[in-house]
Amino acid sequence: MERGWNEIKKKGGFTAVRKFNASPEKLFPLFCPTTEYDWLPGWKCELLHSESGYMESNAIFRTDYFGFDEVWFCADYQPSRRIECIRVSQDITIRFEINVADHFDETCTAVWIITFFCSE
Repeated sequence: MERGWNEIKKKGGFTAVRKFNASPEKLFPLFCPTTEYDWLPGWKCELLHSESGYMESNAIFRTDYFGFDEVWFCADYQPSRRIECIRVSQDITIRFEINVADHFDETCTAVWIITFFCSE
């Protein structure tokens, strides 16, 4: 049976905040599908579109992390400041935002805002 948008049953989300002992310029490159191989055990992705080969606005990549086949679309990319991606899989769509605030002392705070919509 095909599912349609009119069958979305749940909406939820959460926010997480973490302070890092790094400047946004050092932290931000880690939020990239190709550089996550360097630090995230078990990470796998397929880069479907990116002019630079890294995270950028309009980049598209596929992951199968923890058995969840998802396609990610980067809707907004502002280096060292903000990323917004839309993640889509068979049963869930997730809006994934990371906003980074610079403390100008080689530290920063990252705020993740996750909003999800699912059919079950």
